[in-house]
Amino acid sequence: MSPQLNSNPRQQEYDPLVNHPIQSWAWGEFRKKMTAQVDRFIINQEAGQIFFYQLPLFPFTIGHCPKINFINRQLIDHLTLLGQKRQALFIKIEPHILANPKKEKELSALGLHRGRENFSQYTMVINLNQSPDQLLASFASKTRYNIRLAKRKGVRVIKDNSTAAFNIYWRLTKKTTARQGFYAHNQDYHEKMWQTMSRAGIAHLFRAEYQKETLAAWILFKFGNTLYYPYGASSRKHRQVMASNLLMWEAILFGQKSGCQQFDLWGTPGPNPEKTNPWYGFHRFKAGYNPETIKLLGAHDLIIKPSLYPFYQALDSLRRQYLKFKTKL
Repeated sequence: MSPQLNSNPRQQEYDPLVNHPIQSWAWGEFRKKMTAQVDRFIINQEAGQIFFYQLPLFPFTIGHCPKINFINRQLIDHLTLLGQKRQALFIKIEPHILANPKKEKELSALGLHRGRENFSQYTMVINLNQSPDQLLASFASKTRYNIRLAKRKGVRVIKDNSTAAFNIYWRLTKKTTARQGFYAHNQDYHEKMWQTMSRAGIAHLFRAEYQKETLAAWILFKFGNTLYYPYGASSRKHRQVMASNLLMWEAILFGQKSGCQQFDLWGTPGPNPEKTNPWYGFHRFKAGYNPETIKLLGAHDLIIKPSLYPFYQALDSLRRQYLKFKTKL
């Protein structure tokens, strides 16, 4: 039986079929504002969207299909046709599906090649189907102490979706990425992301305030029954009051009050990263809240133009080395 394909779905029929904010209709609208070409589809009551990005100086695109919740022959055939239509060199697929040997063999049989991740292959998830007391008891003792300390010191956590709050968040983001030496998207990216996702009711901004100064600001996504922590920034001032610890706790309570069953902390280098890993500090902070570490299938490339794929990979490797060098300047 041939698959039922809807290549021009409406939002009301599309969104209920996807399970991650990166696959949401609103995220697709945001990516359009960032000049991506967006193709949405429903195949046999399973939905997804793919983003195509124009390569500078070349008449080709790169496709990206992140966090899709299904992968099969019908999807690969459809993505291949879209890739040919959009003059793509390849399409990077990063399914939001748990890793398992059987599924990995299926991906290989579909002609996919293991690729480099844009999103971490690992994430951490807190089970919110517990009482607040049960959750607190499950945390590391140092984490519980820091939460209580922040409360005693007078740290306040405020849900604040105002433009002023976003501007504070962006200033802290610039300082955080400069301090940590990480690559970050520019202000235009963050502004358009925030405007689009907050208007859709997905993005929510929280600030941790001490003595009328914001020490940490996070943007959280609520989509379906899951809360996500994709963006966060903090100040080095008053680190002794542990503002981020209380902010995480208040985010957990917000998730529970909003009917979420889990809190996805968005990414980690893996179960036991080395202390020299640049993300080790973030991993250790998240680990204090007793999340479960989840391994996903990881990135797989659907190669559309085999003769040009190795050339692009070499250029992309050079680009990444340059960005890494630039962040250290």
